Amino acid sequence: MLQTLHKTPVKIPQQSRTFNEIRPERSHTKALTEKGKLVGHWRTDDQGKLYCQWFRE
Repeated sequence: MLQTLHKTPVKIPQQSRTFNEIRPERSHTKALTEKGKLVGHWRTDDQGKLYCQWFRE
């Protein structure tokens, strides 16, 4: 059964901090999951909101 690709929203603390201030080392890192080998990429949208976009390898 194939899972659909989805975006996982990331909650940022209410203080107006940029994502680079919170985790500068993870701005474009890949995360492997054990099931299905999904790779997550951190991205920002046009409004500057951060989300994790999942891709299937």
